[in-house]
Amino acid sequence: LQGKMAELYQAGKYSDALDCSIECHTLVLECFGEDHPATASAANNRALMHKSLGETTEAIKFYDEALQVYRDVLGNEHASTATAACNLALLY
Repeated sequence: LQGKMAELYQAGKYSDALDCSIECHTLVLECFGEDHPATASAANNRALMHKSLGETTEAIKFYDEALQVYRDVLGNEHASTATAACNLALLY
């Protein structure tokens, strides 16, 4: 699903990419639970699709989710945590 989502995103088909990201996020949550780096990554991807569609409130929600999971699982000093914080900050 991530490959398909990336392909759709690169083609500018953001709505279709969002659908893939929602499906991917749901599957990752079911497989790994809330506190896993894969879940944070899926939330980050979902946020990017919302951002691309101009849906800032939803993007903030999922970037914040990604940031919280990365902080909890990987700590504040990890590169993924810093990237998530930057992604969220760029929306403000």
